[in-house]
Amino acid sequence: MDQRGEDFVDFLKRRYPFGNEKLKHELQNLKQKRDGEIVGFTCSVCKRKFSRKYNMQRHMKNIHSSEEMNTLHSQNRTENAQTGGNVAGIMHKSSDEIALDGLANKHYIFPVVDDKYNIFVFLANIKDEIKDHLKQRCSEMKQIKYYMNLQTEMRRQTASGEEDTSKPHFRSKMEILLSPDEVDDHSINIGFQKIFASFDEYVKRGSSWTLKKIIQFEVFTAKYVPIGGRGHFELPPALKNSLSIINIKNSDDKCFLWSVLASLYPKADNPNRVIHYLPYENQLNMEGIDFPVHPSDVRKFEKQNNLIVSVFGYEENCTFPIYISKQHTNDTIHHIDLLYVCNDDQSHWCLIKNFHRFMNHAQKKGGYVFCKTCLQGFTSVPVLQKHVEYCSKIDAQHVTYPKKGKDDTLSFNEWSKKLRVPFVIYADFETFCEPIVRTDDTTEYSKSFTNNIQKYEPCGFGYQVVCVDKSYSKDPVIYR
Repeated sequence: MDQRGEDFVDFLKRRYPFGNEKLKHELQNLKQKRDGEIVGFTCSVCKRKFSRKYNMQRHMKNIHSSEEMNTLHSQNRTENAQTGGNVAGIMHKSSDEIALDGLANKHYIFPVVDDKYNIFVFLANIKDEIKDHLKQRCSEMKQIKYYMNLQTEMRRQTASGEEDTSKPHFRSKMEILLSPDEVDDHSINIGFQKIFASFDEYVKRGSSWTLKKIIQFEVFTAKYVPIGGRGHFELPPALKNSLSIINIKNSDDKCFLWSVLASLYPKADNPNRVIHYLPYENQLNMEGIDFPVHPSDVRKFEKQNNLIVSVFGYEENCTFPIYISKQHTNDTIHHIDLLYVCNDDQSHWCLIKNFHRFMNHAQKKGGYVFCKTCLQGFTSVPVLQKHVEYCSKIDAQHVTYPKKGKDDTLSFNEWSKKLRVPFVIYADFETFCEPIVRTDDTTEYSKSFTNNIQKYEPCGFGYQVVCVDKSYSKDPVIYR
């Protein structure tokens, strides 16, 4: 900057000694004139510049058709979808608010000029930043729960010609992450879909609302502490008298660990005493698993220790499966059956040393063998094996039957479903399946992955509107 420019800056500082918006505006104009910049706003279609935002908006409305604008937005959405987000490598300004000594965190991401007027482009551009933030928080807290929130500024024109504005929030559902490996595009996209659905509902319900700009995006995270089994308490008489359960008398939060060790190192005398299993306390790999153990950690425990664990619950004289291992039919790996019971605000793990005896006593039967997936009893092992061959292919379930004289009669009461619908729209969509050719293989085979082998390219659609009043029915519309 030459001497004249420096003198002008000194003049402004003397005129505005405490600084305010006018001084900021004057200095910005000086910088733009010095650098030869054009002050104003740029049309996203033809790149023409305007000194006022209102003039640019009027230009886009009068000069460019809605088809051009939709085409531009579609191109932006397609580019971002094909690349997985943030095509230009845009860095967004962000900040954090921390509470409860870091257990709670609010992460802000602010839009830039290139994406602050398009929700699709903005969310695609910040997806990687969200994933990195969630992975970092999950690594710090081990287990977290989170939700995302989009704050926008909306506008519409009132009947008197004035502009009405609003600043609504659109948030996703609360999600739980048990490890950084669970952070992926699918989990983020589920949150985005909820935000899009809330935004569309707001626009439809609010009448003529349009997006003015995106204010900020927020990611709320907090440490997740699931309720796990801890401390010893006496079982209900119906379970205690079955003589099929080992209830470890522990005073710590490690009842899960002691129950597993009781299965691996069985003791004939007083098997419910912790002292028998203290020498083996460090034999199991409990890395990344906190005490008290929650049923959601059982799958991870299985993988780390090459064991097969099945978890059952008991409540109100009813037994039900909580977690059944996918390998429970594999007889080459040691099987462990655990009981997870709750008593008021306390929960506890026990070892089921004889599953069939436990189920016979719980269901007041005798001599039956039971399927662990559906808890159905059978009179012989060969019959059970034939059943398990098919039942093991589905997820765990609990079958109940209605009691005689109570809820044992079904009757039709949806009479509105029998009324004739005034309008029916028949529609169909056609696509070509094009193979995807992969030039490199960077797949990490140690992790779960999806191998895309083809993509669907739309080639045509058709629909027809049919009404009870034929004057409103339409001829088929076909596009190829």
